[in-house]
Amino acid sequence: MKKSTFAYWLLAIATIHFLLGIVLFWPTLVSMFEQGIVATVGPDSIEHSVAFWFLMFAFPLWMFVAAFWQKQETVEPSVTIAALLLSAVGCVILPASGFWTLLILAVAALVKNKPETLRSPV
Repeated sequence: MKKSTFAYWLLAIATIHFLLGIVLFWPTLVSMFEQGIVATVGPDSIEHSVAFWFLMFAFPLWMFVAAFWQKQETVEPSVTIAALLLSAVGCVILPASGFWTLLILAVAALVKNKPETLRSPV
């Protein structure tokens, strides 16, 4: 799988994750802004912490998108394996989550990037 294709799908996952976070955590976000936003995340407000990290997770994904967007070479095996491991652990620990979308993308990249010697003749 080319990096640009991987980036396209990762952009979709990250953007949906961010927008879903705004919808799901809207009342919490309003509460945080009503409290002045500064220092509203911490051990005393787990709901604020969850909302914050749910939304912030999109940003590292967008950084990958920016790095891969114009690239035509294939995704490095280390990136694909890391995505596979992250998503597999996420799916096991939090089955009702969006980790499944990253798992599908990682598996697709592995299949697409399989070395020619391992591909079956068609």
